[in-house]
Amino acid sequence: MPPQLFDLRADREEFFDLGQSPEHEAVRAAMKERLLAWFASLKRRTTITWEEAEAGTDSYKKAGVFYGQW
Repeated sequence: MPPQLFDLRADREEFFDLGQSPEHEAVRAAMKERLLAWFASLKRRTTITWEEAEAGTDSYKKAGVFYGQW
């Protein structure tokens, strides 16, 4: 999909897409950098062993906390 860019102050309903406008290339580049920086800052999942998974399973029960049991 091509980039989309809207001026929300002048065009609140987002009728005029500025995503292909040559005058807004700098804005698109800045927004792309912000998006990439945000994405790079996200935490990534890590792989754990079965032993580590089993050690963490039901750990709340080992602490004496039981949910929905009576």
